[in-house]
Amino acid sequence: MGFITGAILVWFIYDYTENWGFSIGITFGGIQQMVAQCKGYKAIRSFQNIKAQIESGEYNKEELIALQDEQDKQLSIHIENMVALFIMACGIPALIRISEAYEIHILILIGIANVLNIAMAKPLLNGIKTKRLNKRNLSKKGDKQN
Repeated sequence: MGFITGAILVWFIYDYTENWGFSIGITFGGIQQMVAQCKGYKAIRSFQNIKAQIESGEYNKEELIALQDEQDKQLSIHIENMVALFIMACGIPALIRISEAYEIHILILIGIANVLNIAMAKPLLNGIKTKRLNKRNLSKKGDKQN
């Protein structure tokens, strides 16, 4: 709904002939937001399906590791897309305005937004890996003691 109303606003209500860059940029940002939402939703649904498989308990040790790795991968995809969604939702309109106000090329600002996206997601993704490794190491220690 947000994309549709935004597209109507920038292409039919707002006088886009005065500023093509704004209308094109906002539309591109809206499309990218929808893509990030779809990818994030798909990944979290896959994560939930894998979680249900793990909770069923019907697997051997190697299959469990593969399921956990896939679960972590899907969670990482979800996180990356939700961070990107946040950056695009807030960043694209701001970047367009900054570009216009300070005459900075928009591609430079998009590059900065991508670096910010990576910087924001990286600690979360590292946390997933660290948590999984810690659980597996504790599990191995428990196996050796028994």
